[in-house]
Amino acid sequence: MDRAQVRAGQQVLVHGGAGGVGQIAIQIARARGAEVFATGSARSLATIARLGATPIDYTTTPVTDYVAEHTGGEGFDVVFDTVGGATLDLSFTAVRTYTGHVVSALGWGTHSLAPLSFRGASYSGVFTPLPMLTGRGREHHGEILREVADLVDAGALKPLLDPRRFTLATVADAHAAVESGAATGKVVIDVEECIRRVIRALCQRRAGRWSTVAQAARRWRPGGGDGRRVVLVRSAEPA
Repeated sequence: MDRAQVRAGQQVLVHGGAGGVGQIAIQIARARGAEVFATGSARSLATIARLGATPIDYTTTPVTDYVAEHTGGEGFDVVFDTVGGATLDLSFTAVRTYTGHVVSALGWGTHSLAPLSFRGASYSGVFTPLPMLTGRGREHHGEILREVADLVDAGALKPLLDPRRFTLATVADAHAAVESGAATGKVVIDVEECIRRVIRALCQRRAGRWSTVAQAARRWRPGGGDGRRVVLVRSAEPA
């Protein structure tokens, strides 16, 4: 939305299109009028298609083949990488010569820029928490979020959530679903029941404290004062 300036008429490739970040990237690119393609494994292709992108099975289709098939060998105008590693290296070979732009949310490794340089294309790394960590660029970050909010209000952006329900008691299963790649979209941990239990426990604990205070107060009685202060004297203990 910000770095690549995706616009109508462009061809956009999203790596990891069924993931939590990839699915949003597909929807934003489509909302801006781009023709969107997205890579995924066989089990995620239906999800990618449902989001409105052309699915590409990266496990069976080499990058040279789908670049030739979908762009006539010219390359994609924008390649958005949400996977990193070898996938980012492949992104450098899938981008359009001269005007192409690669954006990666996981450009944390060591990569050869030669394929990108030989195409005269450009690259941007995205580290979303940077404005919050450094304090720089927060106003512009807010502008981006307001633009995203407009897409949400218009119904053009809807997060895809994994249909399974996880709680804090089953959080290990949620982690396993993410690590195995079996999750579809964002995995949500429902903490509502846990919060209710904590609130109940705090209320019970507070009620117990007030009960103790009340019992202690009954052992004392007013024994005089000067109008500003009250002197308490200990009541006689019951026989």
